Amino acid sequence: NVDSALAVITGSDSRVSKALYRRIASAPDWRRTWLEHLGLTEDTIFRTGMEIDFDRCIVVAVFGGDSFNTCGYKIEAVHENENTIVVRFCIIGYQTAGPGGGAQHVMPYAFVLLPKTKKAVVLEEITHSLNPSERPSSREVARLTVDEK
Repeated sequence: NVDSALAVITGSDSRVSKALYRRIASAPDWRRTWLEHLGLTEDTIFRTGMEIDFDRCIVVAVFGGDSFNTCGYKIEAVHENENTIVVRFCIIGYQTAGPGGGAQHVMPYAFVLLPKTKKAVVLEEITHSLNPSERPSSREVARLTVDEK
């Protein structure tokens, strides 16, 4: 039963400029996604690397695209249902002040490592209100299924 991510890597310095969600289950797909994240078109030994055991794991990539004032994503919950694995996440945001508001341009991302599964992975984004009396809301942003090749 899946009730947490095996690992999460998150930050705000991706080179993926459009919001994008991917289920990655093979080394070639991982290499393509990782290079895109780094802003590289060709592989090189002079890059940051990360290896994944795709015999045991999958990676779910969450790219926020062009954004402001966020450090990345927090994975709030992971739980398995009969037909899906649900990953709930929210931004890790901050406020700025300064000329023009002082907003910091960023491109947030998260790589979520999960046990290998054939179930669909449902991504739900949680939005927290600035009003403490309001409850957070969530919405499904992606349903990532196994590629039928």
